[in-house]
Amino acid sequence: MADQGGYAAIASLLTGALALLYGFVWRFQRLHWAGWFSAAFALVAIRFLLHPLISLVPGQSPWVAAVFICPHAVCMTWAMASYTGLPDRWARLIKPVALAVAAATAVVILTKGLPVAVAMPMYAAYILVWAAMAWWARRQEAHSAHGVVVLVLLAFPVAVISARLGGIEPWLLPYLAVTMLAITGMTILTTGVLRAHRQIASELQGRLAAEESLKLLNESLERRVIERTDELQRLVSALESFNRSVSHDLRGPLGGIGSLANLAQTALEQHDLDAVARVLPAISRQAQASTELVSALLVLAQVGEAPLHRQTIDLNQLLQQLLSDMMILNPAWSVVRVQPDLPTLEADPDLLRQLLINLIGNALKFSADRSTPHVEVGAELRQGECVLFVSDNGVGLSQDQIEQLFQPFRRVHGAHFQGHGVGLSIVKRVVDRHQGRIWVQAAPGEGAQFYFTLQTQTGHSVTA
Repeated sequence: MADQGGYAAIASLLTGALALLYGFVWRFQRLHWAGWFSAAFALVAIRFLLHPLISLVPGQSPWVAAVFICPHAVCMTWAMASYTGLPDRWARLIKPVALAVAAATAVVILTKGLPVAVAMPMYAAYILVWAAMAWWARRQEAHSAHGVVVLVLLAFPVAVISARLGGIEPWLLPYLAVTMLAITGMTILTTGVLRAHRQIASELQGRLAAEESLKLLNESLERRVIERTDELQRLVSALESFNRSVSHDLRGPLGGIGSLANLAQTALEQHDLDAVARVLPAISRQAQASTELVSALLVLAQVGEAPLHRQTIDLNQLLQQLLSDMMILNPAWSVVRVQPDLPTLEADPDLLRQLLINLIGNALKFSADRSTPHVEVGAELRQGECVLFVSDNGVGLSQDQIEQLFQPFRRVHGAHFQGHGVGLSIVKRVVDRHQGRIWVQAAPGEGAQFYFTLQTQTGHSVTA
């Protein structure tokens, strides 16, 4: 028999080094399976470190097996179950069974002793369980080294069978087991650390992506806050302008109505029917102006607050019906010309009708002084986008007037033309509700062209 002391020293060094390596992994990465492997290899290292102090009983497993090897088998089983990610239902079955078998074996060893010929096959049964778990891990992780672990683990049961058949000396089995454990330990340590690094890298990548997403979200929120603040500032400015304009535009007509009513009452008391006849039409005109202003304000509010109901609209048909209705009320609408073959679009028909009424009405109003008024409604293709327009040959606009054009109650032509400065605010709000754009090309005395686009439900501009 060879010198077992040298083999025991080598076995102690190998398993001790593995115990330390796994201990470091557990200490710095807190991987549970590394802690169990560290304990398992430490128990084997201590067992072989104590070899010179143990008096071997021929054919019997020493009592030290009950103290070190049985707990080692339990620790290895729990380590393999944790490392391979065994499903909970299997882990809950295997772990208690391994513990119970090891405890029963330890009791038998301490009370009656256990022949090596029996102890080694029992240890081989544990190894077969570990090999099965390694095989399951190989199925879960392709291109891993778990296949090597399976082959190395299966080599020990083969060695046990060979020892029973006389091919290997039985005393070599513990050292073959250590060799098997060392190779298995180094392989699992390498693959386990690499797997942990991949997981950490993946988690780091996920966190970086989440951080970038959060950064973009914060930037988006900041932009939205800025935009919302600007919008609120514009709203406050518009409300201030609204209050001033409404106060001014309503105070005049209402004050005039009150004064004229007093004159009419005085005339009636004096039985001056001619004066009453002159005053009452003026009261009617002032009341009509106030009614028109209130109606315009109601339309402006409804455009901004009413739900948007998009429908497929034949623009040619809508304009024909609109012109037919408006010419009954105002024959001046008969000069409006509509281009043929206008596009079909998706929009809210009521809001689009308000937009066209105000744009065409403005064009008619500002071209009424021309000897031959000309108002045209049409569409043209610009860079793949269908742009609708309303043009006239009226008084036109300066650049300063264009910049103030869509502000509520801003009458850029002064009192020369009737109106309350609300119509184009309605137009702008309708376009905004449809997520479109509106702009003006004009020059003083050369008419004006109002261009606008509307977005469809899918976010694309209307195309011809």
